[in-house]
Amino acid sequence: MLKFMRKRKKSVVVWIIFGIIIIVFVFWGVGNFRLDKSGIAARVNRKVISAVEFTKAYQRQVEYYRKNLGKEFSDELLEKMKLKESTLDGLINRVIIVGEAEKQGIKIQKEELQKFIQGIPAFQKNGAFDKDTYFQTLAGMRMMPAEFEKALEEELIIEKFQKKIASSVAISDKDVMDVFRTENKAINLQYASIGGSKFRGGITVTEEEAKAYFEKNKDRFKIPDRVKVSYVTLIFSDMKSKLKISDDDIKAYYEKNIKAFEKPKEVKARHILFRAQGSKEEAKKKADEILQLIKKGEDFGELAKRHSDDPGSAKNGGDLGYFRAGMMVKSFEDAAFALQKGAVSSVVETEFGFHIIKIEDIKEARLQPLNEVKKQIIELVGTAKGVGKAKELADEIKKDIDKGESLNDAAAGKGIKVRETGYFSADDKGNEITLNEDLNRAVFSLKKGETSQVLDGKDGYYIVNIIDRTDSRIPSYEDVSKDIKDVITRQKAVEMAKNAAEEFLKNTQNASEDFAKLAEKNGYSTGETGMFSLNDGIVPKIGISANPDMFNITKESPYYPRVIPSHSEFYVLRLRDATEADMQGFESKKDEIKKRLLEQKKGDTFVKWLNEARGKAKIEINKEAI
Repeated sequence: MLKFMRKRKKSVVVWIIFGIIIIVFVFWGVGNFRLDKSGIAARVNRKVISAVEFTKAYQRQVEYYRKNLGKEFSDELLEKMKLKESTLDGLINRVIIVGEAEKQGIKIQKEELQKFIQGIPAFQKNGAFDKDTYFQTLAGMRMMPAEFEKALEEELIIEKFQKKIASSVAISDKDVMDVFRTENKAINLQYASIGGSKFRGGITVTEEEAKAYFEKNKDRFKIPDRVKVSYVTLIFSDMKSKLKISDDDIKAYYEKNIKAFEKPKEVKARHILFRAQGSKEEAKKKADEILQLIKKGEDFGELAKRHSDDPGSAKNGGDLGYFRAGMMVKSFEDAAFALQKGAVSSVVETEFGFHIIKIEDIKEARLQPLNEVKKQIIELVGTAKGVGKAKELADEIKKDIDKGESLNDAAAGKGIKVRETGYFSADDKGNEITLNEDLNRAVFSLKKGETSQVLDGKDGYYIVNIIDRTDSRIPSYEDVSKDIKDVITRQKAVEMAKNAAEEFLKNTQNASEDFAKLAEKNGYSTGETGMFSLNDGIVPKIGISANPDMFNITKESPYYPRVIPSHSEFYVLRLRDATEADMQGFESKKDEIKKRLLEQKKGDTFVKWLNEARGKAKIEINKEAI
């Protein structure tokens, strides 16, 4: 909940910067039927998603994955994820949801929108909304206020509509008890493992098969662009280790950056949250009742564990840790910072529901003395000087290269070692150049014989010379025939293993012979998982994810009804032992389970509604535009 409350205040800005949620400026092109076909990505009922909107949304998604996946990011991964398709799906869903919300009269009042915007920390100065900061922040994102406000208004409409759709959802006591029984039951499964390797020996692949496969899958065997380079690295830490930081340097940095060493007031708090899942009156009434119990001396932490609707902090007795001004929503923050150590608030209302807050500790604002932050400053100054020295050397080497010297000669003149690689592609791992995405991209943009500018690396500056370069190509069949035959052999072996596992499952259910003996007779590996529960997450010995259906197997029907694949192995499962859940723990867990089921069911209900709405909508997709 702490993270959620912090993020919720700045959520829209986060969405825009990282593309976690696609913000679509609907007024760009929607309803304009005079756009030619190339300008339209899709039509949803009578509304248009322009190609411009789609491209912007897709680019945001790409940038989000690029930043978060780092070296794992690649165009191939985006294709596997079908990111273009999922992005367009998101835009289509948005049009459908907003359209239905408008039909049902769901609106966001101007005052409501303004209040939300004013509560976003990115638009605040000294804890209060500041118009100049608002305009400057949006300008930095190349957005007009009207565009941002329109997009935000839609986000809030969608949120309201989702809540309305899910408002009728209810969870029965039986649902809760069934989940508790499933999650707290322990089982031991016998398994038979049928792997593809068992069947590879008897498989032959003809030349005709292999050639046909190659013709259909040439791109799978494509040899990518490859380069061979020489390069120098000016590592920041190497430069830093050779520098001396004087007391004058330390003092000057401290005095120049004195504000950085001002520690603001922080409070350590617990809270109990009561969400308005039914009516606000009911949530407020429950909060008032719990507050009276606290005043009578009942333990705050224990009450939070039993009654808080915040799953993130409830298990820790409502503990939110330390936080400073600007990290929580304003009404919560105002109440918390007004309390003395050990004090408990009255019931506080926020956009999340009703809270009771207890202050565990207070750290008053203070200025850290120089002796306390000296090591920190030495590190900061040393790093800055190391970066500066590395840049200075790199620029000098590049200047000499521009005058006609080779990379080797220019680097030798500065005492810097030149390294040389073998041939590598942009997707090769374990290479310090390919591990840095920006560096990798820059290197592969160079031609044979070219030397790069000074390039930024994660830990230093690089200058790279392309010794040789080979362009991507489709190899001849003869060059990859062995690889092709290996691929086909693996595919056939896996398919044979799957068929064998399904046949074994069918036969063993009707056999009188012991499961393990029958498996061994067929040459299959066998074993037992040992006791485990659904909460363990993973099935021991096998390593596959545990799922609720496994815990519905009974002694009367002891076989898991499906073969389970895992890489090139297929598993047949049979119940060996089971220990039913201890119902004594049910009372302490039922509220938490009910909350979880309610959230899950709300999500499922909305997804079901959306799927039905998509089925009824007239959706036309222009594949050429995406």
